[in-house]
Amino acid sequence: LVIDPAALEPWHARRFRRTYRVPAATMALGSILFLVSPLASEWATHAATKRTAAVSAAQWKQVVHTVTELERTTEALAEARRFSEARVGFVSRLGALAGTLPDSSVLQSLVLDERGGDLIALTRDTASLLRRIKPLFGITTTAATPIGDRIRLQVRFATSEPPR
Repeated sequence: LVIDPAALEPWHARRFRRTYRVPAATMALGSILFLVSPLASEWATHAATKRTAAVSAAQWKQVVHTVTELERTTEALAEARRFSEARVGFVSRLGALAGTLPDSSVLQSLVLDERGGDLIALTRDTASLLRRIKPLFGITTTAATPIGDRIRLQVRFATSEPPR
């Protein structure tokens, strides 16, 4: 057992006040603020009620109109964000398609609908083109029609991202 010899000294009132003055003041200030905080909330509520009561009917109409416009703007921005997010995957697939087309192939048309779309390409190498398209789109049907020295390839595909 260790005994601190400084702790055995008699405490003088001056030393006691000097040692505990800052902690006691901090504790007292914290207690006062804790007890006053519900009162401050009540005072703020009453002040807001008075300010609200002072608003005229014309001002209320303007406030309601402004809030309505803000809600419409927020909804429009949310819809634009949803549209953008829905298109990112499909646009990246189109970019990948453009980069993977064989040199002898040309994308003639692309039509999108609710279930997917139709892609029409002119190519000399049908198998190579289908091999490159298959990982990008969910191919449902294909049709090939010879046109001169090229083949017109029509590909029907399904997509999980319907256009809007």
